[in-house]
Amino acid sequence: MRHLFNILLLLAGLFSLFAAQAENGFQYREQDTRQWSETVDGEQFREATPDTEVPEMQEVPVRTISTGWLQILGYTLIIGILAVIIFYLLRSRIAGNRRVAAGDEIRIEDLDQRPMESDLDRLLREAVRNEDWRLAFRIQYLLVIRALHDTGRIIWKREKTNHDYVRELGLHPLADDLHTESLVFDRIWYGLRPMDHQGYLEHSNKLQRLIQRMEAGE
Repeated sequence: MRHLFNILLLLAGLFSLFAAQAENGFQYREQDTRQWSETVDGEQFREATPDTEVPEMQEVPVRTISTGWLQILGYTLIIGILAVIIFYLLRSRIAGNRRVAAGDEIRIEDLDQRPMESDLDRLLREAVRNEDWRLAFRIQYLLVIRALHDTGRIIWKREKTNHDYVRELGLHPLADDLHTESLVFDRIWYGLRPMDHQGYLEHSNKLQRLIQRMEAGE
């Protein structure tokens, strides 16, 4: 903001300069009367006869700088400065959009590569706020997997599948319900099936009950 203010001051100064040059335009220099007297000292002049043409003394304009070229130069400079300002503003906005997009990609990648380290609770709130029910269901399912890992019921590994965790539970009371929700998850997420709000609420409640059972020591 400070740099932009300085640029605006510079533009105001340039406009004042060009306005002053346009108003003055030309400068005129009158003949010095003293110098004229010294030049003609001792000379005799006769009254001009009607047949004699007496040249008229003309004021000689002294052009300082071509006003037209100065205005063209000034306008070109102003346009160049404005173009640079617009360029940097657009570049900042584009860079900001790219950072947002990059953040979204990293977030999805975290769910695939580092679900145990991701802030799943925050991501779940964002998905619900955006009404992305498929993504919200996926995050809720990952919360169950993380709870199973944290309580020592399974050992999470990137290369394992959801059904590997079901088999790892064996005869545990949670195994059947996890198996049912794993089938739903595969159908919704990997099968690209749609999920509406009502469907999310139904299965989210079941997944939350699994976590509550684990917290209760089952």
